[in-house]
Amino acid sequence: MTLGGMLASVLSDEKAASKDRHAVWHDSDDEAPVTTTDPIWASKRRKIAEGSQHERFQLPTKVTSRELKQKSTGTTFKIAKQNDKSNRFIGSDCVLRIEFESNGKYMGVLRKGTRGLQVFKVDEHKSKSNERFRLGPGLQDIILDNYSITSFAFGGRGILMIVGTFSTILQKYRVASAIATLSKGSNESCYDRIYNGTGDCNMYAVSCHDNGTVLLCDSRTNCAIHELHVNSKRCAGVGFYPNRNAVILSDVDANVYHWDIKSGRCAYKFHDDYSVHVSSFGSCQGTGDGYGTGAFIANGSNSGYLNLFPVSNNIDSVGDLISPIPTKSFGNLSTEVTSIAVEPTGAFVAYTSVHKKNAIRLIHVPSLSVVSNWPDDKLYIGRPTTVAFCPNYNTFVVGTRAGKIQCYKIIY
Repeated sequence: MTLGGMLASVLSDEKAASKDRHAVWHDSDDEAPVTTTDPIWASKRRKIAEGSQHERFQLPTKVTSRELKQKSTGTTFKIAKQNDKSNRFIGSDCVLRIEFESNGKYMGVLRKGTRGLQVFKVDEHKSKSNERFRLGPGLQDIILDNYSITSFAFGGRGILMIVGTFSTILQKYRVASAIATLSKGSNESCYDRIYNGTGDCNMYAVSCHDNGTVLLCDSRTNCAIHELHVNSKRCAGVGFYPNRNAVILSDVDANVYHWDIKSGRCAYKFHDDYSVHVSSFGSCQGTGDGYGTGAFIANGSNSGYLNLFPVSNNIDSVGDLISPIPTKSFGNLSTEVTSIAVEPTGAFVAYTSVHKKNAIRLIHVPSLSVVSNWPDDKLYIGRPTTVAFCPNYNTFVVGTRAGKIQCYKIIY
């Protein structure tokens, strides 16, 4: 027998043996025809491909072009820049702080490197459509003899309060007549920053530089009413709520305190779990209980987040004054929040970071959303160091590290 014949016989024997084998397990539907279906993702992709073949040669219409455009997640407002024809706002020194008087009549500008404080008067000019924000000539430059100015605040009836570097003396000026009066100093620590209550609040607070002490003083007698202490080296901010006889403080370690004005005791305290360290603070007294008219505080963290905590403005409420759970947390900045400004009516909150260019965001509080169309890519602000709202004009002013001051009006 040849080799080919031997191979053929072996293959025939294997086929015969395979026919005699039986399956270990046999089902009734084994001989039924096998039907396969496409998965859901494959059928969706096939439908998209079939539709694109028919629409390949069709021109895009207005509807399709709008659908392809990515939608913004925030709200939009028209924000116009208020140009100043003179060059008085252009300087080489960094702008440290800008603040307006409660009625919007005066504006103070504090710069780094200069020992003086610039005071401007807001020109009450009315156009045909709406009130226009415009500054008049500078009133005066206030200069301390032995110290540099570190902080200032406007009080009622045109009173300007100033704190100097490494000083325990607070100086009070009357802006219109420029008559200075001195308050009694404290020998405990150097004053760091001054906070003034708005409206009918006849109090102001002064934080100390090297410890967590805050002096609560009466603006009529210039006497310290209470001495408040926080569990940290420094206080981040102070907010006054005279309707509830309360003062709310935040320290740099993200602790929030509710102090009773009458007794001078801490009524409530909680830790801001949404912030590791609080770098800036803002507050609004509000006129009602709902957002847009209600009271709240804003904590800015070193990670770029801004947390809004609601405050009960109802005098007859029995519960806690402030909620430990924020209504919303905004994470639109990637660097430390260095400045917070609250519009007097509570409709807008602006917060900035000096560590990045154009790092400024505007929040519309009633809708709890960020204004998405400002600042846009075409606008160059610089590195913002401070921001402030002017009452009754829907205008906010931004100061930069390069020394520029820019004014913007919110049209709504």
